[in-house]
Amino acid sequence: MDQPPAPNAEVYALALREARRHGRTKLGVLLRTVPFAVKTVWRASPGLALALLFFTVAMGVVPTVTVYVNRLVLDAVVSVVSHGPRHIDPLTWALVFQAAVTIAGVWLGRGQTFLSFGLGRQLGMYMNAQLLQRSGRLEYRLFEEPRFYDIMSRAQRESAGRPLELVQQMSGMLRSAMTFLTMAGLMLGLSVLLFGAALAVAVPLMIVQMRFGATNYALQRSRTEESRMANFISTTMTTRRSVPEILSFGLWPYLFDRWHDATRRFLRQDVQLMRRRTFVEGLWESVQSLSTVGALAYIVYLGVGGGGAGQADQPLTVGQIMMYAAGFTGAANACRMMLGGLSGIYENALFLNDLVEFEQLEAAQVPLLAQPTRPIPAHIETLELVDVSFRYPGSSRDALKNVNLRFDRTQSTLIVGANGAGKTTLIRLLIRLYEPTRGRILLNGIDIRDFAVHQLRQSVGVIFQDFLQLPLTAAQNIGCGCVAAMDDQARIESAARRAGADGFIRKLDSGYQTMLSRVFAGGQELSLGQWQRICLGRLFMKDAPVLVFDEPSASLDIQGEAHLLSEISSLARERICILISHRALRPGIAQRLVVLADGQVAETGCFEDLVARDGAFARLWRMYQHAGT
Repeated sequence: MDQPPAPNAEVYALALREARRHGRTKLGVLLRTVPFAVKTVWRASPGLALALLFFTVAMGVVPTVTVYVNRLVLDAVVSVVSHGPRHIDPLTWALVFQAAVTIAGVWLGRGQTFLSFGLGRQLGMYMNAQLLQRSGRLEYRLFEEPRFYDIMSRAQRESAGRPLELVQQMSGMLRSAMTFLTMAGLMLGLSVLLFGAALAVAVPLMIVQMRFGATNYALQRSRTEESRMANFISTTMTTRRSVPEILSFGLWPYLFDRWHDATRRFLRQDVQLMRRRTFVEGLWESVQSLSTVGALAYIVYLGVGGGGAGQADQPLTVGQIMMYAAGFTGAANACRMMLGGLSGIYENALFLNDLVEFEQLEAAQVPLLAQPTRPIPAHIETLELVDVSFRYPGSSRDALKNVNLRFDRTQSTLIVGANGAGKTTLIRLLIRLYEPTRGRILLNGIDIRDFAVHQLRQSVGVIFQDFLQLPLTAAQNIGCGCVAAMDDQARIESAARRAGADGFIRKLDSGYQTMLSRVFAGGQELSLGQWQRICLGRLFMKDAPVLVFDEPSASLDIQGEAHLLSEISSLARERICILISHRALRPGIAQRLVVLADGQVAETGCFEDLVARDGAFARLWRMYQHAGT
């Protein structure tokens, strides 16, 4: 069996450097994330949060009450043994008190467990909802940046459990603090030295735990991108649409080795870190355990011969000796858990910092959410690009350069050009997925930035060449074009007929109610051409005043393409229709043709004029004919 490779030294060194960096800013991390966690839990369910707080405080008092009651029982037992049955009443009441405290502890514990479960589920749902909603409000450009996916991946990984885990650590710390304070009250009645010893043996363990917590966080963060790649490969290998090509090219061993090498390296790094952490923490816990033996000996010495604070003249009873011994052990454990809770809070706060980082991405989309100054026009007559240039973030060249184009209602326009000419970029600017680097886009002569983004996107319907295939029924897939009319079956069927999809939909096992995915029970799969007709139906369902078709016939047969072009011609009588293609299609496809080349408008005119000019379009047309398409 092959041995897993040693951890990457550079990655591990980076983790340690990051841990030291975070170690110098512990207070800053806590001040940044703890309020965020508390606020998040409160928003998820204030009632459950308050109930959990009450149960936590009550559970913190139970151990001290239990120690005190045990002392009463033990002294009552000794009294009965020494003086006979006439002292049975104190023992009876002590046992009743002990039973009541025990039962109360059981139900408080069960209640705390139930409340933690309920709050955890509520919080997980709330955090996932917040992540999804916030993602929909971010600028589109973020979805094309690797750093964003690192932040998103870490946020998704931590969203379900970290806020509750942090709050549970805080509640556990509160419970331990209550236990420590009440136990300390018992010990101070005997010896200040015992109180100091209980505190001292817990501090080194807290420091160790905080150090390893920071190292673990830095290690996880340093390999975010590599972990994303491993997860992506794993998902691809188990996705139905990917498997045929993986098998055809014999990629399975290669992809498996890439996934396995990464996950095996992660395992080795985690095990190495946990081995060191286990040894060091175990060493300090052993010291703490030994301290309880020394404490018991010291208490016996004080109780029998040395006396303690307030106990110099009278020896301690057996019950008092056991109470103080249990008090020291309980106080030491409570102090260890309290300080350990602090280190746990710090470690969880480091991870929760990833959620805070994701939340701060909202600042990037302020321009898109600025308060609009105008309502969208009821009738859209013109859509115009004025000296529009655009450069993708991080790129050294413009994707569009000084583009001037005007689209009028009742006019259809075909934009053609080679791959990378800027056609899809133009669409993204029209619906404000991006903002122009220079220039303006006008709707009825008004800058589109003066309109609310959601209203603009309702008025511009787009089907992209990478169309969306949803695992929903055929009716639902088409109905997504206008969610408000999702239950309007007549409108859905009308849109399907216009897209040429009605015929094959009715032949499916359940017609319009057929699930369009074999991943779910009763589902069926469609060909790519059928899917394109479904998505065209979605666009017709939207029925927007501006319609943009990006490679609308790329997956259609000749009959389907002829039907689509006839529908587009009909739509253009009342709307602005824009067709995008890297292929030059047949004469009469649109009233006007625009040729894009290297992000610029190379030519514009009707089909016949452009062919007669023998320019860029004529060359594309001849290549198109020669290819036999």
